[in-house]
Amino acid sequence: MNLPVGQASAQHPEPRRSGIGALLALARRYDPVLRNGHLLTASSMVTSGIGAVYWVFAARLFGAAGVGRTYSAISALMFLAGVGQLNLANTMVRFVATAGRRTGRLVVRAYLAAATAGLLLGAGFVLLIPRLAPALGLLRTPLLGAGFAVGTAGYAIFVLQDGVLTGLRRADWVVLENAAFSVVKLVCLGVFAVAGATTGILGSWAVGLAVALVLTNTFVFGRAIPRHQRQAAGERADPSAPTPGYLAADWIGSLCWLACITLPPVIVLNRLGAADSAYYSVAWLVAYALYLFAINMCASLVVEAADDPARLRRHSLQVLRHVGRLLGAAVLLTVVVAPWLLDLFGHAYARGGTVVLRLLALSAIPNLLVTVVIAVSRVRRRMRVVVGVLVALAVLVLGLTLVLLPTMGITGGGLAWLIAQCTVAGVLLWRHAWWLPPAAPAEPAASAEPAAPAEAAIPVAPAEPAEPAVPVEPAVPVEPAAPAEPAEPARPAASGRSPERAARAALPALTLIRGLQPIRRPWPLSGPVDRLTTRRIARQVRPDDVPVLRRSAAGVADVLVLRLDEAATPSLAVKHARNARAVDALSQEWDVLRQLADDDRLGEWRRLVPTAVSRRLEDPLPLITQVWLPGVDAGSQLRRCPHARREVTALSLDAIAELHRATGRPECADGRIGEWVDQPLELLAQEIGWCRTGPGAAGLAALGERLRRGLTGRTMNVAWTHGDFAPGNILLSEDRTRVTGVVDWGGARADGPSEIDACTFVLTLRCLLGGQELGSAVRSVLRAGSLEPAELRMIADSRADRDQAAGRTEAWTGLELPLLTWLWHVWANVAKSPRYARSRWWVARNVAPVLEEAARWRSG
Repeated sequence: MNLPVGQASAQHPEPRRSGIGALLALARRYDPVLRNGHLLTASSMVTSGIGAVYWVFAARLFGAAGVGRTYSAISALMFLAGVGQLNLANTMVRFVATAGRRTGRLVVRAYLAAATAGLLLGAGFVLLIPRLAPALGLLRTPLLGAGFAVGTAGYAIFVLQDGVLTGLRRADWVVLENAAFSVVKLVCLGVFAVAGATTGILGSWAVGLAVALVLTNTFVFGRAIPRHQRQAAGERADPSAPTPGYLAADWIGSLCWLACITLPPVIVLNRLGAADSAYYSVAWLVAYALYLFAINMCASLVVEAADDPARLRRHSLQVLRHVGRLLGAAVLLTVVVAPWLLDLFGHAYARGGTVVLRLLALSAIPNLLVTVVIAVSRVRRRMRVVVGVLVALAVLVLGLTLVLLPTMGITGGGLAWLIAQCTVAGVLLWRHAWWLPPAAPAEPAASAEPAAPAEAAIPVAPAEPAEPAVPVEPAVPVEPAAPAEPAEPARPAASGRSPERAARAALPALTLIRGLQPIRRPWPLSGPVDRLTTRRIARQVRPDDVPVLRRSAAGVADVLVLRLDEAATPSLAVKHARNARAVDALSQEWDVLRQLADDDRLGEWRRLVPTAVSRRLEDPLPLITQVWLPGVDAGSQLRRCPHARREVTALSLDAIAELHRATGRPECADGRIGEWVDQPLELLAQEIGWCRTGPGAAGLAALGERLRRGLTGRTMNVAWTHGDFAPGNILLSEDRTRVTGVVDWGGARADGPSEIDACTFVLTLRCLLGGQELGSAVRSVLRAGSLEPAELRMIADSRADRDQAAGRTEAWTGLELPLLTWLWHVWANVAKSPRYARSRWWVARNVAPVLEEAARWRSG
């Protein structure tokens, strides 16, 4: 949750707010995904509420036949406008937020394209009405025909501007825009009815549309876009601009969805007549309000995840939980009160449409999963999933509607929706790996996160004098400053205290929440306990007295990571240990950082290593602090720009190869087998119950035999080894031209097999880009008999000392290196946190696949 760090102290209590100010302050602290989603939903509720009143009056003023024909005409207009806007509304949601100075040009071009296409489609439809929809012959008159074509173009822009406002993070204006449209439309309906106009429904839509377009675009081009461009003046525009393939695939999917929601009323009109079309249309109008909740929340999800792809999994599951609870209650209420809702439109609507309304309302529940899948897939650019889901939905809805209408009447239309949604949602649940982002071992935090607070940790006075020099180590740093090369200008000093003294000021607040225990999961924590902890810390801090404390990442296992900012001093990374094993891990990391800082062989390379600042591991709140390194982690870079794989890989492996060259030496592995293989295997057998019997024990034995046999007599490069050289621990400059830091040195050792680092990077890169856990990735390698040729080339090209050419070390071709890499990764996780060994989820996905495969070696 992106909560700004509020700040208060005993001497300077936070000023009390009341009324609108308090509400605005609360809204700013609310999770952006939920906040914007609720604003969009409020817009939909306002529109739906006024729309319901509108159609109640329309039904009573113009009769069922008039409503049936007119609603079908409006549905046709909405379908054509949706086709004409070329799905650019979704493109605006996805790319306006990151367009920077190009925002104005992007929006104008989208408007021109949508208006032109909508005008041509509207005119073409009017000319082909006798063949396509004979029941809409009222549109064949010159005035209504021209108005229909222009209205199609206008409605295409109307749809598009919602996407623009959402992308600009001005969802509040979507509420105002839709409210204005609905109110003007309702007023005009009464005026036209009094005037005796037979086409008053169409006329009221036209006037309301014109007012909404003028009002909204005056704001968009007069204030919202200029402000957005000013804020982005110093930023680089997102290089991942929409490609033709992305746009084409998204457009096809959008057409399928439009066909689902706009063509059934036209089909009912042509098959069953105007009255049945009116009953179906009104039932759909009420049920679609339930659909809009999921649609709006997912639009907000796309905007926030476009800026912060690393949190996509968390945001998507959060939306499923949050919306699922609210939607379930709303659907239950709708099913119960359906007859009374429809009775507002007239007794005939209640008699004819109650069953279909209940079926349509129930279909909104599986549609929540379908909508989240589409949003997640758009962010991840997995457009085949988007197209596949929406094509399947369109085929099922329209096909079943055509099949069921003749025998079941309009009830068949509602049943078609329920069957289609349940079928697609069931497949997506079964094959969740198609769309659900993997849970990363250390999920990075976005660089732009305002003040996403932290859980519990704060630095203290240094145990020994700090040496300025090398940068930091947060779990996922961003724009911080390094001593030699500040990444942001120094702010005016608010106090003359050192970072350590400032950190000590927040210590009492941390002591108060010491009793809060983390949720027991093996992966980073980011649940309600963390948010509560963060808010309690934030309320104790004021910006004019002490530094800003905010959460930099979820933390790895039992170590929580915070960022500490103070005026005129480098930012610090604060690591807090929650238990005794985490204290040991931080102690080891502290020792490694000090040894690296004192190792003259590294020379300039030490600028990539975090500088240890303070150590207080004996205190009630054990912690260490480090200087915060500049840069964006490679994992986040690759999630945003998967096409940058080669350059990121080359930079990362070249950087670690320098360390291995500077500190490496050829050595026979025979004397290292005990500490490299036997000790890790013994720890796994002790800590993980599954590994002590059955396939776990057999797999461990087979794995040990294979590694001992493969390492015996082998000459290897022994050097400083990072131990967890994954993309999330490598920091790159924003333009991806240089490595700015390597973080998380808790598992490093001075005498490890250097090739482990390159293999770790290759395997975790495969997991990152392929959406799988390490256990599955290594199992695939075991079944294939080797790493892929391209991966072997990466490892060979990164060989630290190039001793292979001189015959002093041996190249890896078989399974020993990936097996040893996997063993070290699992060993390190189990050693630093007991939660890994206790987690059935983690063992099943990271340990069992490899050991079960190894156990087959013996049985085979």
